[in-house]
Amino acid sequence: MSVKIGFIFDWDGVVVHSNDLHERTWFRLAEEEGKPRPTATNLGNCGMKTDAVLTRLLKWEISPSDMDRLSFRKEELFRKLVAEQGIESIVGVMEFLRLLKKRNIPHAVGSSAPRLNIDAGMKALKLENNFQAIVAGEDVIHGKPAPDIFLKAAASMGLKPEQCIVFEDAPAGVEAARAAGMKVVGILSTHEAAALAKATGLARDFTEVQLEELLSWSTGVMEC
Repeated sequence: MSVKIGFIFDWDGVVVHSNDLHERTWFRLAEEEGKPRPTATNLGNCGMKTDAVLTRLLKWEISPSDMDRLSFRKEELFRKLVAEQGIESIVGVMEFLRLLKKRNIPHAVGSSAPRLNIDAGMKALKLENNFQAIVAGEDVIHGKPAPDIFLKAAASMGLKPEQCIVFEDAPAGVEAARAAGMKVVGILSTHEAAALAKATGLARDFTEVQLEELLSWSTGVMEC
């Protein structure tokens, strides 16, 4: 008998270093719209959907129609930067993904990012068809810190929540994973350890992530 387990990866800050690209994108959008240069912190690594950043962090007063337009334009600018400059992966994550594939361990993406952004990053890193499932921001009504994204990712892999371990870099994502009933590894790529204190464990990057240790965490359903 064995324990069936799966892994769910947030995207920005867990698979890719995108904070700088996102911040530059927000600055460009503000310039286009004649808005003051954003001064909010964590613009690129807050784990929120784009519309939440516009209203909660930037506090722009915009109509519903402008919300859709600005959200689309911001992500369009981001994808343009990725296509022009590429995107950097988190240290050790590519090797860890290859190990999961070799061991035939299911893994999915569960991210607040738009699917087109994830697709652009996967193309840049040649990760197409690597994941068993991708759940993006538009696939759920309630974004992180609600658990919906991770619950949908688990279901997409045919797993129960308690059979999944999440990799997250943002407090909202850690909260979402815990709310989903999942263990979570906090990746310290964008936040200090104190901000991710509710994670089950912490790692600076994937060179500090030991697969066998994570497998020992699992209390998932035993399978013959």
